[in-house]
Amino acid sequence: MPIFRFFRPLLAVVFAACFALASGAAWAQRTGDSFRGHVVAVTAGDTLDVRVSGSWTVTVRLHGAECPTTPRALRETATRYTSRLVLDTDVRVEVRGTASRSVVYGEVFPQNGGKSVNTRLVREGLATWAKEYAPTRADLQVAENAAKYAAHGMWGASDGSNVQLPASLADTLRRQARAKSAKTKPVASRAVKATPKPAVAAPLKTSVVAAPPSVPAESPLIPIAGGVGTFALTLLALFAHGVSRGLPFGAKRTGAQVSLAFLAGVCGAAAFALPVRGFQSAFAFGIPLAVFAAFALPLLAAALLRFGGAVAGQTARLRGEPVDPRTFNTPGFVKLHGIAKRLPGDLPCSDMGDVTGLYVRERTARFTAETNTGARAARPCWVAVRDSTLAAPFELFSSAGDGTGSAVVLCDQDEEQTVQNGSLRWIPYHVARFYNEMPTDKWFAAAYEGDTRTEVFFVPPNATLTVWGTLHAPDPSQTGRDGVPMPRLAPDAATGVLLLCDGAEARAYPKASGLIGTGALVVGLVSAAGAVYAVSVGGSVAVWCAVSALGLAGIVLLLATVGQGASLARAAGGETQSGETDLLRQPATVAWQDYRRTGWGAFIAGAVA
Repeated sequence: MPIFRFFRPLLAVVFAACFALASGAAWAQRTGDSFRGHVVAVTAGDTLDVRVSGSWTVTVRLHGAECPTTPRALRETATRYTSRLVLDTDVRVEVRGTASRSVVYGEVFPQNGGKSVNTRLVREGLATWAKEYAPTRADLQVAENAAKYAAHGMWGASDGSNVQLPASLADTLRRQARAKSAKTKPVASRAVKATPKPAVAAPLKTSVVAAPPSVPAESPLIPIAGGVGTFALTLLALFAHGVSRGLPFGAKRTGAQVSLAFLAGVCGAAAFALPVRGFQSAFAFGIPLAVFAAFALPLLAAALLRFGGAVAGQTARLRGEPVDPRTFNTPGFVKLHGIAKRLPGDLPCSDMGDVTGLYVRERTARFTAETNTGARAARPCWVAVRDSTLAAPFELFSSAGDGTGSAVVLCDQDEEQTVQNGSLRWIPYHVARFYNEMPTDKWFAAAYEGDTRTEVFFVPPNATLTVWGTLHAPDPSQTGRDGVPMPRLAPDAATGVLLLCDGAEARAYPKASGLIGTGALVVGLVSAAGAVYAVSVGGSVAVWCAVSALGLAGIVLLLATVGQGASLARAAGGETQSGETDLLRQPATVAWQDYRRTGWGAFIAGAVA
């Protein structure tokens, strides 16, 4: 059973938990209730963030009061006015309604008492009465009529330049606290005349949004719960995989599974570390590019680096220099280039014409309207009626090195084996075509029901080939023309494929070859550098966004790695159950043995083997 089936619940829980985080502090949104908190940011004249406790922050929209967004000067004046009234002070909020994404509609009263911020903004002409949403607010209607009569704010100047900003309540409270503290200090016995310091102009504030030095997660329990949940689901998925494969429980296997689950739990805890309150506050007044880049670029970089590394690595293996099999002392993946010569015995032959070759594939199609059930379709079409693949071992006289080496290419298989393991991939160069069993260079434009066309792919005798595969030790029973045992070339252990190319070897490279792989790597590195830069300029919210993105990327990469190891283990198990004893006929088994000898592979193998 595929390992991904057991990780689907994990992904579902991750998305569900993220949705739950987005809903925020629902406990503070009870209509008709009130709560107290500290204003940490004013993102607009009618929107502010109130920290209710040490970790929970609620976005409060002024009920019934709506500040205009244009012109810009009026919008900034309204924001500064609200900041002077409540920023960095304690307030009391009377909840009048709730909305999605942790937004509370309420009446905000400053710390020093008096009228609410809602009423004062409307009275000063910096906000309008939102009668569509608060039709019963007669007090706001009276305040708006008074502002219109007195030509305050927008009713007298479109940019709000006629509004006199009040003194900052936070500065006033701090001065009062310093004065009170100075009165309680003991008076010195001798008075020392202090030299007056030159007056220094206070720096001009360029921002009206005050944010704490760091924005933590809403609660430390959220990432802890996310990590524990991810750990538990991963461990259950690995146990379920072992049960479905009939794997026995043991101390070594259980330890590997627990270690994998712990690693997934760490990634899950990082993924749940996103401070939704701070993230929403950052996005409330325009989309900050740094915060967005800090979340998106790590995900993009991880995907591109993994894809580009895989493509570039595969292309690099194929682009390697050909070797001489007689002088190549290290068994493993090699590239041979030489002349194909027949071994003693009969070669596969085509059933059509006199086409013979070292390797033959014959594909026949018929133009018919009959279906497999015997019924007739509305119109005839070409239907494949035969596709045979036959190949025999041949000697590849290598042209690399000193030009004397040769090897046996073990590509013999029948049609059934080709369908089952697909261990031979051939890129043809020579194709012979037959239409109604008559040779032709190209197909006819018109076809009649019952017509047949056949393609025969072949490599002429003594053709020059490029072959990729895994080099094995010589077989004493298989000797070359000089009587010396020849090394054997079998399907590649990593991919289970023996690749033959007749003609330009560039045709054997992956479709997404070197240029695409290198390009993905370069873009991935640039994305990673961009993420680092975004974190450096985006503040604490960008830092936590990057941490969450890396946690999500870690979970996805871990799922892909475990799934790859499980697939390789299943393929090796299928070869073992087939009863085959020759390792040259078991490419997946050889690859699995090599995989278990690597550090990370041994870790995965212990959990899913």
